[in-house]
Amino acid sequence: MKHLSPVSGSVSWKAFAVMVLMLPLLSSCGSRARYVQSGGAESLVSLGQVNMRDFDTAANQMVQSLLARGIFQNAARKPVVLAVNPVMNDTSIMLDTEQLTDQIRVALNQTGDVETITTLGGYVEDPIAREQREQAAFRRGVAPESRVDYSLSGAIRELAARSGRDRERTYTFKLSLTDSRTGRAVWEDMVRVSKQATKPGIGW
Repeated sequence: MKHLSPVSGSVSWKAFAVMVLMLPLLSSCGSRARYVQSGGAESLVSLGQVNMRDFDTAANQMVQSLLARGIFQNAARKPVVLAVNPVMNDTSIMLDTEQLTDQIRVALNQTGDVETITTLGGYVEDPIAREQREQAAFRRGVAPESRVDYSLSGAIRELAARSGRDRERTYTFKLSLTDSRTGRAVWEDMVRVSKQATKPGIGW
């Protein structure tokens, strides 16, 4: 039976240790990060998640639909003041729904016909401005004035389907614009984003 000499055994253990230390470096070389356009064609697509591309698609179509209605452009008092409610997440996954509403708010504000209020609602975005406003009203001995012309609300819903090994999920983005004076919806629209994937033979 052949035995390794102490010297040769020592060398083999050193080589093994070097290989172990190099494994993280070798694995990192295969996963080099790179920049891609947010929401672009190279963005990752996941069946069980709402991706940045989905939010971009929904926000862009909603803004175009809302502006085409001409409500803000033809308002008697401009710029109109818009309050944005948190969008309800009626899906089975965790969602940052502000990814949708923030894009819509920025696009509408940049038209010059809309200003969004940040001191009202269940989530006050600017508590400092709200405090200053309330203090000024207190000094005048009046209630803080809340001038809101329209409010935006909505929900994101999910529908799943399958056929054999094929899986499909449809995410529906639904928004409504309400006239605060009448309580009536003066604009509504929805955008559906559907994605498919095929389940592998083993696992998922």
